Parts: sequence; C-alpha cells; structure tokens
Amino acid sequence: MKKTLLSFLIFLTYLSGFSQNQQEIERKTRENIYTEYEKVFNECHSTKQAVTDLNGMLETWKICELNNNRIIKIAFHKDSIYHEELYFEKNGELIYAKEIGNYLPLNHFTQKFWNCEFYIKNRQIISIMSLGHGDTEDDGWDPESIIEMYDTRLIQLKEIKN
Repeated sequence: MKKTLLSFLIFLTYLSGFSQNQQEIERKTRENIYTEYEKVFNECHSTKQAVTDLNGMLETWKICELNNNRIIKIAFHKDSIYHEELYFEKNGELIYAKEIGNYLPLNHFTQKFWNCEFYIKNRQIISIMSLGHGDTEDDGWDPESIIEMYDTRLIQLKEIKN
C-alpha cells in the first residue's frame, strides 16, 4: 500500500512539474510574440489608411508594413459597441491577434470593456488572454473564429483600391 501511495505521489509531483513547465513555456512564447509586436508597432512611423464600407458600416483601416512584418488594425462602431481588430503578421504568417469590443454608447465614456489576445502558430491558437466582460463569457463563442475573421479581412484588404 505504501509503495502504491508513494508511486501515486511521485506521479502527481511529475504532473505538477510538467504543468508548471508548460505554463512557463506558454508565458515565454506570449512574451516573445508580444515583444516582437510592440517593437514593430513602435517603429511604424508611416501607415496606410483607408475607410471602407465593405461590411455595411464605416470601418477605418490602418496598415503598417515594416521589415517583413505587417500590422493591420480595423476599427468600427456598431450597436453601441466599439470594435477593434488587430492582426500582426511576421513573414506573412499571423502570429498575434487582438479583438476588442467595448460598450461605448454615443455621447458616453466606455461603460464596459473587453479584449482578447490570441497567440498563434501555424494557424493554430496556442494561447489566449482575455480581460473584461465580453465574448469569452459566451458558451457559444469559438476562439478559432479569429482565424476566419483574419482570412476575411485579407480578402477585403485586396478590395481596397490604392
């Protein structure tokens, strides 16, 4: 009995160490990706801007391309919600996305805020960080939808005239 209990405790210790190691790897990966994003964002001094109505409402686009990196930021206001989508590509691959949906009725300051950061590798979400009250609290929310949103935005980007 003691051997079984000891084996079980050793196994639990191993799992705990593995879990902490995985968490540390995930944290460092998020930190590295976000540091890359911040560096490009801070060095972006010229952006292309556009206003579109491709989704039946006015959306503002800001695009910065720098050293094989690209940041695409799209903002719009719909039904008292101020939305922002942000996509960061490195060498043509999406590695970071952020979605913001703040309750911001006209003639008011922000009433409720929500944002969600997505860390991505090979078109797969490897980590999610969410803050506030929003989509992540909905049981029907699919975090993978950010990849579909990105794909749609790339198609729409091609429709914007130079």
